[in-house]
Amino acid sequence: MPTSLTPSQLDQLRRDAQRLRKQESLTHYQVLDRIAAKHGYRNWSLLSKHSAAPAAKAPGSTGERDHLPPLPPAQQHRDVTEDPRKRYYLHGDQLEDDASRYYCAECDVFFKANHFADHGPHTGERLLDQLERRQKRDWRLQMNLRRPDAAVNVLETEALAARAEYQALRPKFSVWLQEQRKRTRAGERRDDVGFMALELVTSRGLPTTPKSLKQLCYHYERRGFQRFATEALESAWAEFKQDLAARQA
Repeated sequence: MPTSLTPSQLDQLRRDAQRLRKQESLTHYQVLDRIAAKHGYRNWSLLSKHSAAPAAKAPGSTGERDHLPPLPPAQQHRDVTEDPRKRYYLHGDQLEDDASRYYCAECDVFFKANHFADHGPHTGERLLDQLERRQKRDWRLQMNLRRPDAAVNVLETEALAARAEYQALRPKFSVWLQEQRKRTRAGERRDDVGFMALELVTSRGLPTTPKSLKQLCYHYERRGFQRFATEALESAWAEFKQDLAARQA
């Protein structure tokens, strides 16, 4: 039966995850999910959601995290305004009643802004996906829910910038990966990035439909490619940008 953990226990598990990640060469999220499974939960998000909420730190506290007590699930929150509709929060939206808290759709809890670092560098993609789906919805679905056009979101600016950077550099990234593919075939490169390029990249280069690096990973995962290959895309992107910066220097 799943067990509920205290904030101090959750912090200890996060520290344990950092050590295990280095020992077993796994991603941070894989280690967290493995720990969550040992406590009876399907993944770390569910464990965090059903465990005791972290308490607010006293003024002057200097810990790694500065969580505030969570509020009830965002979709149950009602504003005392003339508009009778429920306030609908997207991933990263600022709480109207407290400018220091933002809604995490993965945890269904309001946290301070530094919480989103726990979900990785591409967490803002979830917001952009939600915005795109929301724009396609039938207007009738908006009759009972409202989200201001000027809603403040802690993730939007960075997410849009990351997506714009990928779209601008995708052609050069595609050419760079094809070069690594050739180097691997010639025996000049023998690492995960090279094998990934050999497996995923064709003579036509990268697909153009994905709008971001995360969407590119999803594109290959849906086609059944091994997870190590999509994870190597992250390393390849970082190496590519380093090479690009070195050439421009």
